[in-house]
Amino acid sequence: MSTMPRQRKKGNSKTKKVSSKEQPGLRVLTQKRYLNDIFQFCADNHDGWMVLIVDKKATKALSSAVGMYDIMERRVTLVEDIERKRAPFTDQGAIYLLAPTEDSVNRLISDWEGNILYGKSVFIFFLGRLSEKYIEKIKACRPLVQRIKCLMEANVDFLAKESRAFHFDMRKAFQDVYLRKSRTKAELRMADKLISVCSTLNEYPHIRFANESPSATTLARQLDIKLNQFLKNPEFWFHGDANNPDRERATLLILDRKDDCLTPLMHDFFYQAMVNDVLNVNNDKITLAKKIWRESR
Repeated sequence: MSTMPRQRKKGNSKTKKVSSKEQPGLRVLTQKRYLNDIFQFCADNHDGWMVLIVDKKATKALSSAVGMYDIMERRVTLVEDIERKRAPFTDQGAIYLLAPTEDSVNRLISDWEGNILYGKSVFIFFLGRLSEKYIEKIKACRPLVQRIKCLMEANVDFLAKESRAFHFDMRKAFQDVYLRKSRTKAELRMADKLISVCSTLNEYPHIRFANESPSATTLARQLDIKLNQFLKNPEFWFHGDANNPDRERATLLILDRKDDCLTPLMHDFFYQAMVNDVLNVNNDKITLAKKIWRESR
């Protein structure tokens, strides 16, 4: 089982400062991960046409960053839902893009028990980290193992909504974190998804959080453990390491729901800000017409 970070950059003796305009956004980086590291990789390792099989979570993640036309250019003829009954295409290869869940793994295995649906080339990509017990289940399916060309964790377990915004699509996160006594399971899922974001951005961030928040503390500690484990991957590089000093390491700020995230980003609550917004200020001076002055009096 292998993970999929972006390719390691070679160090340069001359350090070049990169401006923010030259740095691609998260959505662009996610598109490259899908198109180059997944679909182009499959096209380079399979001569014929291919069918893409996805589950619901993978469909949302993929559609948030990539269009159907981009996929078809990499010799993908059809996109099918793994939960539905499908016609066989034994002359075509299969690309599976799935969430790392028990249901998706079971459906993957059932495709290769009994009637074979696809050809001799199978490429399997999971959105995030796949547990060892699911890997063992896949290994036990001999017809599938004989056809696997690659089995990778793509690390794209999030929705790339905008260049600087992402979403985890965790609809029950509020009740999992705040209404249940045991919060560890939900925060473990969040940490795994944050690993995907950090991998895509090639960041090993400094983690900042409030000690008085139990949920933020648990998430920060779990993320720190998982990041240190992910650093063992020899192909992973991050901004701010010895070979890539183009900019400093990022900072990840974890806020609780009780923290006010909006007010610091809003306009100043002072008369000075209001005056500059409403009136024509020129060299710190305001000129009022006589009519306005009389009405104001």
